[in-house]
Parts: sequence; C-alpha cells; structure tokens
Amino acid sequence: MPLCAPESSVYFDAKINAYVMAHSEGFGSTTLALRTATSPQGPWSPPQTVLRLPESFVGGNFVYAANGHPHLKGADLVLTYVPTQFNDVPTISYKDCYLPHFTKVNLTPEHP
Repeated sequence: MPLCAPESSVYFDAKINAYVMAHSEGFGSTTLALRTATSPQGPWSPPQTVLRLPESFVGGNFVYAANGHPHLKGADLVLTYVPTQFNDVPTISYKDCYLPHFTKVNLTPEHP
C-alpha cells in the first residue's frame, strides 16, 4: 500500500509494541491519522483516523504539518498540525494560522 502522507513522523511505542506513524490524510480539509507497523520499513497498517480537524469543516482552509510528539507529556501521544487558508477573506483568525495546534491521543494495543 503506498503511503500518501504529505508529512509524517514515526516512533516506536513500547506500550503497544509497534512503530507508530502520525500524519494528515492528504491536503486541504483533512484528518489526523495513525498507522502501525512491526518494523520501521513496514508493512504499515491502513490509516486509522483519530481526529477530523475543526478547521477542516470550513471551506478554503488548509491543514498541514501533522506530526506526533511522543516526548511530550499529557497523553500517550501528542499530535500537532498547522492550519492556514486559501481564502482572500479569512475564515479563521490570522493568529490561528501558521502556528502549531496541539491535540492528544490515547493508544491501546488493539486500536492505535
């Protein structure tokens, strides 16, 4: 299965004994997804959506740069993403554009 993540991160998670890839699914209005594998070269599981980003519900918004940060505390995995937009008239405030947004994910061996 080809990987189509525009940007991603990979790390080994001892809790679920697997490598975890965090990424966004495509460009524009998108979701955050995770894949797992027993080795860093794969094969990788199909993507499992963990969050439809709030910014993705508004036309003209663009979300990118999804990454996992296992070294951050507060959840099994902290994910970041960056929202921006294609619109000439902003639909989200400029202070929310081009800055990382954080979200938390809890992992289980059955459902990363």
